[in-house]
Amino acid sequence: MGKLALVLFLASVAFGQDAERVFHLTNLTAMTSLQEVATILRTVGEIPQLSVDIAGRTVTVKGTADQIALADWLIPKLDVAAGSPQAPQEYRASSDSDDVMVVFNLAQATTSQDMQEIITSVRVVTDIQKIFCSLSAAS
Repeated sequence: MGKLALVLFLASVAFGQDAERVFHLTNLTAMTSLQEVATILRTVGEIPQLSVDIAGRTVTVKGTADQIALADWLIPKLDVAAGSPQAPQEYRASSDSDDVMVVFNLAQATTSQDMQEIITSVRVVTDIQKIFCSLSAAS
């Protein structure tokens, strides 16, 4: 099927306000893939002010410097070519923060049922409630 991304947010994040940045995606082209990136940013990254331009393959993010930095780190982790192996990658908003985001690309989970079973297991074992998955292959 393609790459699967599992994004875990291990704590809540607090941010300040007021910048804008446009991100150009190169590998994700399907409308659903771009919308999944937007949903992940809104939900996991707590970035409510963003827009997607399907034709231009861009995501415009409005928010704090911390929110822009998070989007700058996360979007390239989600905008990867199908089959590109990647090790888990971790993001911390700041060195003094306990807030952590981790992106896992799961090569063996090829269906939404596989992914839901993994998410359920992770939630039960770790008590992490803020998990988002993307089933989109780069297309």
